This record gives sequence, structure tokens and C-alpha cells, in this order.
Amino acid sequence: MAHTLGSLETAETSLAMFKVLAENSFESIMITDTTTKVEVVYANKAFKKLTGYDSVDIIGPRVLQGVGTDKKVIDRLAVVLETGKIFEGKAINYKKDGTPFTMHWRVLPIKVGKKIDSWIAIQREGTTICYLKKLSGKELLHVSQVHHVRVARGLQPRLAPRA
Repeated sequence: MAHTLGSLETAETSLAMFKVLAENSFESIMITDTTTKVEVVYANKAFKKLTGYDSVDIIGPRVLQGVGTDKKVIDRLAVVLETGKIFEGKAINYKKDGTPFTMHWRVLPIKVGKKIDSWIAIQREGTTICYLKKLSGKELLHVSQVHHVRVARGLQPRLAPRA
């Protein structure tokens, strides 16, 4: 018979199960506190694989945002966090090396009793974005709709449109 996390015998067992799940997940998982600074208290190995950031490198989740990040999505996230609800969305974010990518993510409150103790974000890359140069030297923004595709820098010249 399957158990729910709430029915496990001890908090220690629940925590051990969470650690195994989080560290072995294919999805990026990040936990933040509830302060106005929104400090990251945990990020799993998949987060580093997705973003290039070690958990000790990130001051807060805003480090992933940049010029292409849609402010409307971030504003919607802020409203959801204030109301304690669940957020789901996507936005252009940036890896540690500056590479833009579309990140799909879900943010959920972690409650102790009725109080929100922290937030958990489950993230995945939905689209790879790469900048290609045309033969004329102008930049072209190419958005690939293939899930989890990464374009190697060595392949870019072959992907550039023909003149």
C-alpha cells in the first residue's frame, strides 16, 4: 500500500525521502525563503545543470533574469507570492554564461501549519534560444521549439540562414 508523505512515521523519514527525490530529480528544484530579499536556501544538481550556477553562487532567483525577461510574468509571480497561491509560467532567463533560454516553472508555498515557511520552484528548460549571425553580420534571434535542445556553438554557422 502506498503512503502519502503526511502518513510517514517520522519527520526524519520525510526529510530523507525529500533529499533523495530532490537530489535525483531530472527537474531543477530551488527553495527560497519568504523574506523580501528572497534568498535561495537550496538548489539541486539539476539546477546547476540547467543554469550553470552552483547553489553557493546564487544570491537570489533574480540572477537568472535579464533584458529579455518579461516583466509582466515577474509581476504576476510577485502577486501570486503575496497571496500564497501557486504560480506557473514561463519566461526568458539567462544561464551563468549569458545564454538565454525559456524556463518553464512552477512555484508552490511550503507551509508549516497555515504559515508559509518557504517557496519551492520546480523548473525546466522548454526552449533553447541562440543568437545566430547572418552572412551580412546582422544578428538573428532564432527560437527552437524543440524541447531540451541545446545548440552547440560549433554548429551555429551551419544553422545560419543562407543568403
